[in-house]
Amino acid sequence: MSILITFLLTGMMSLAKEAKVPQTKLATPERLEILKTVDDKYLAAESITMQVKKTSKSGVFDQVQESEGTLKLKKGKLRLDLETKEKEKSLVVADGKFLWMITPPPKEFKGAKEQVLKAALDTKQARSQGLLQVLTEGGVLKYFKSTAVLENGPIYTYFLEPLNKSLELHRVMLDVNTEDQTISQLKYWDSIDNETVYSFSKVKFNEKLKPELFSYKPPKNADIISP
Repeated sequence: MSILITFLLTGMMSLAKEAKVPQTKLATPERLEILKTVDDKYLAAESITMQVKKTSKSGVFDQVQESEGTLKLKKGKLRLDLETKEKEKSLVVADGKFLWMITPPPKEFKGAKEQVLKAALDTKQARSQGLLQVLTEGGVLKYFKSTAVLENGPIYTYFLEPLNKSLELHRVMLDVNTEDQTISQLKYWDSIDNETVYSFSKVKFNEKLKPELFSYKPPKNADIISP
């Protein structure tokens, strides 16, 4: 081995030793108590609003979809407004009884019908929505157990597995900011390895939200799909 290669390898090993790489740790009672505190905070709040970025990656095709918008939660109800860089909008509403997923037609298709999926909250389609299970239906610890924790400064990443194998989410990672006790990111995978990531910012609690934000009535000409 040449002197140059030996020098480079030695330098790389020294840098690796100096770098503080976060290590996965056991989900001890103390670390789980942090998650429980955040979980209880979200469940107790009268309302929660936040900015959100969503990234979806297909487990089969080489496709990535990105969008941004707002998320509003209120005692088991949800409203998610998103828009892509191409100005394509979508809306998800959970009104306490049904899940509505609304996709307006592209602007270039004049007269096209609005696509609306309507599903009861206990159906497979509703259970596949990670935001519903983690943030509205009884909280994180009702449906998941933590197997490990990754500590990176104030951010704790909890690795979660479903308590019930029938859940549509097979793997979940939840980032908790221990400084302000908020959830900063939710990442999950379904049965065919589709990956969904929600990143949250500007989280506000207990703001007054109008009830009509969490209701939806499809237009008369909408194309409604029910499972």
